[in-house]
Amino acid sequence: MTLKKRRILFFISAVIFLLFSPIIIFFASGYKYNWEKNCWLKTGSFYFRIYPSDVEILINGQKKGVTNNSVSYLLPGKYQVELKKYGYQKWQKNMMIKPELITEVSGLVLPLDKTKIFPVEKFNALLEESNSSLFFQTSTKILYRRNKGQAEQYSIDPFPEDISGCQFFSAGTYLAILSSQKNLYLLENKAFKKIAAGVQGVQFSSDGRKILWWNKNEIWIYCLADDFSQPFRAKGSKDLLVRLSQPIKQAIWLSPWDRQVFFLTDKKVGLSELDFRGGRNIFTLQFTPLISIQKIYWDKDGKYLYLLDQKEKWWRGKIW
Repeated sequence: MTLKKRRILFFISAVIFLLFSPIIIFFASGYKYNWEKNCWLKTGSFYFRIYPSDVEILINGQKKGVTNNSVSYLLPGKYQVELKKYGYQKWQKNMMIKPELITEVSGLVLPLDKTKIFPVEKFNALLEESNSSLFFQTSTKILYRRNKGQAEQYSIDPFPEDISGCQFFSAGTYLAILSSQKNLYLLENKAFKKIAAGVQGVQFSSDGRKILWWNKNEIWIYCLADDFSQPFRAKGSKDLLVRLSQPIKQAIWLSPWDRQVFFLTDKKVGLSELDFRGGRNIFTLQFTPLISIQKIYWDKDGKYLYLLDQKEKWWRGKIW
């Protein structure tokens, strides 16, 4: 090769490098060109951690792989997101991508289209029980706790209602009291704080940082501490999860993730997500054989949903 040709080749290589290196650097830095706005924009990502595994991800109708996985280099804006797998119910909603941020959907269960259930010969459900170590002093209505034979004072102020028939629920350092008048109180700084009325049932999340309760037609979630998982919820925030026309018989957490809640009515067992971004997905669980259900129990270790029928017989099945 002559010196002239070598110089021409070097010149062409230098021009290509100068033209494309900024583009490569922009891509490597997370930028993407927006042809509509005619400018470079910082991108964002989705990350999905779903049960079961290998759920198909669709963004604006286009296949983007399977879970558990991330979808990167997305321009800021609203996207239609679908998660689906054959034999399972589909999850879908519109979600926002923000520059330099990862929008996460995690701890989510897609239930089967139809769950096969089987009778259980012997089963003792570990249902939520009142804390028997707590008691009110009759004369003062001050709350005490039995601790190694000693009575430890738990509240400063007297309980504001009749103390007979109260139920105590605790998780870690948090304590909830359900009065006989169906009012729900939290004990905060040794003082009673009323957070709900007409309450029919209560359950703490498995990490003890959230509490759910239900009344005749609604299920509510209350954050006892800041929840930094997406979407962020501040301590003391209270969210209406579902409102139904049918009376609610029971509501329980789908633990250990605590990102969804089972609920039972006369007509169905439902599963609602907590994530309010783009609207909540609420699944209706289908069982075979079909039975009339009066109570539900979730086994977080074996991942079984237990159902008590009208004849006091337990059934169980895998929902995914």
